[in-house]
Order: sequence, then C-alpha cells, then structure tokens
Amino acid sequence: MIFVVTASSRVPYPFDQSNALLQFKNSVSISMPEPTDYLERYPKTNSWKEGTDCCLWDGVSCELATGYVIELDLSSSPLCGNLYPNSSLFALHHLQVLDLSNNNFKGSKIPSQFGHLLSLTHLSLGFSNFTGQVPLEISQVINLVSLDLIRETDGDPLEMTAAGLNNLVQN
Repeated sequence: MIFVVTASSRVPYPFDQSNALLQFKNSVSISMPEPTDYLERYPKTNSWKEGTDCCLWDGVSCELATGYVIELDLSSSPLCGNLYPNSSLFALHHLQVLDLSNNNFKGSKIPSQFGHLLSLTHLSLGFSNFTGQVPLEISQVINLVSLDLIRETDGDPLEMTAAGLNNLVQN
C-alpha cells in the first residue's frame, strides 16, 4: 500500500511549534563553515522563515496527524553559543528525536530541562562542547533508547553521577 502525503492530507502545523523553533534559532549563532566544509556543516536553520510551515524546514519532522514537531536534526548546522535552561527548545514536548551533535555550545552546561522532554527516544549531544555535570533529570526520560554524549578528547569533561548512570541503565 502506498500513501501519498500532500499539504492537504495533514493537519496544519501548530504555530507554537514554529514560534518555539524560531525563538531557538534567534537564541544561537551560526558559525559559517569554510567553503570546503559547507556540505558537511550546512546551517539547516537558514530555511526557517516566519510564516512558513515549520514541518517543511530543513531538519524538522512532524507527526502527520497532529502537526507536532517530533524530530529535530540540527547536527552539523553549525550552531554556536549557549543553550540556556529557558530555551524555547524545551517547549517542544512531543520531540522523540533530538540531534544537536557536532555544533559548538562551548561553555554550556547540559540543561536539566532535557528531562522534561518525556517523549524523547534519541538524544544526541556528541561533539557539541557541552561541559560539566550531566543532569540527573535526563535519567527520568524513560523512553530514551540512545544517548550520545561523545566529546572531543581535548575538551572539558562531562561528568555523571553513579546514581544518574544507574537510573539511565535501569530505564
């Protein structure tokens, strides 16, 4: 059986979803890659424009029935800056897959608000220069199947408590 998806066959995207994404885009910077690096590090947020369907933006996937953003792949985008606990990213409660890998959030601690994204199954923060303690709240995301925290060998270390690691493994 073949399903054809057209603009009229899915619900319109919720405006709060696109607003949250646009606010996130405005809270970070883009570090333009060298021309030879451009294909590997394409700024996906360049396609994000106000008044357009966020479900058609690069790196964004939505659930057909609801229009909610369920996947956000901003790997190698090249985002830089801080990821703050009040980031609008954490308003995307239906996210199942979030990939922020291969960006530069140097100096940012991993916000505990990731623990509020209870639908997450895959979270990738590898090679994004996060520092400090991995928040215990991440272990509360019981649907989490994969967690990527790989970092550069010369970067600041990430730390995880034994209790946090134990909770992750149990979940």
